[in-house]
Amino acid sequence: MAHELFVACLGTRPVFVEMTLSTADHRIRITARGPVELPVRCSHGPGLAIIRAFSTTNGTTSDGCAVWAELVIGNSALEEAR
Repeated sequence: MAHELFVACLGTRPVFVEMTLSTADHRIRITARGPVELPVRCSHGPGLAIIRAFSTTNGTTSDGCAVWAELVIGNSALEEAR
């Protein structure tokens, strides 16, 4: 999923792409941010099907420069990992 978010930002040919992984309780959010606003073809391209299939929710930031996806891990998944 991180790869698809990264590739979405590459459509603008940025000098850099900043990847961020944030966690809170049972949630994980992956964000890919470039320096300019992403055109619709980049933020809603073919990789969106992969992102939608694996994420709980996803979208673009209010400034349009980043795409993100969030996953929620249930208690049972955490207990199995221990």
